[in-house]
Amino acid sequence: MIINFLKKWNDQQKVKTAPYERNLKFCYYLIDYLDQDENLKSTFIFINDCLVGFFVSEYLYENYGIGLHQKIDYNIRGLGRWIHKEQAIYFKEAEYVAFGGAVGDSGIENFKESLNPYKKELYYHLKLGKIKN
Repeated sequence: MIINFLKKWNDQQKVKTAPYERNLKFCYYLIDYLDQDENLKSTFIFINDCLVGFFVSEYLYENYGIGLHQKIDYNIRGLGRWIHKEQAIYFKEAEYVAFGGAVGDSGIENFKESLNPYKKELYYHLKLGKIKN
């Protein structure tokens, strides 16, 4: 079900940059890894038994949270904002929260700007782990 949703989501995308492709591969990796990492928080949204979106988040450290992936059916108005709100609730104890970059998509960048972020900072985080082939 999740893989079919991702394939449909990918087919809807108009902008497919190199960062987009890496991002999508990482999303598939995370989906495979969900049951192996207890630090990952995932929420799947269904309407009429149909998957319409999900997010995967993680507390990196005690006060640092990161929204790793968010994928939605763009035909459902307001779903992106609702998912960001749900992630914010999950991270209510965190001092800092990051929801990632726009992977070269100006539409995503504009959407994230419309959320009025407290501040923006460039950051890098490397999480090492065993990758499945």
